[in-house]
Amino acid sequence: MILIVDDNESVRGFLGAYAELRHYEVVMASSGEEGLRLFKEKAPDIVITDRSRPGDSMQGDALVEEIRKISPLTPIIVLSTNRFNLPSGVVFLQKPASIVELDAAIAKAISGD
Repeated sequence: MILIVDDNESVRGFLGAYAELRHYEVVMASSGEEGLRLFKEKAPDIVITDRSRPGDSMQGDALVEEIRKISPLTPIIVLSTNRFNLPSGVVFLQKPASIVELDAAIAKAISGD
């Protein structure tokens, strides 16, 4: 199962369609708080989150931190338009991402490289 957290409905739709094509079950959230709640409820195998969600009290960095407290080994991919330092084991993916880039990011996140 993949948890997708993004405030942009079209991005969520694209990522959700991609994940379903790859035969993943998908749960989606539009805010960090909703994403954290779903993470606790569903225990997804992978999390894909954007870094910045205007107006959201829990940005991507804070969500990653909270998920790491609960499950240090869950693969996490952070989408952003700008590169930045990430915690160990978190994969960066430049927005907008292609299918090939998503495949590579998921493979990298799962392998832990």
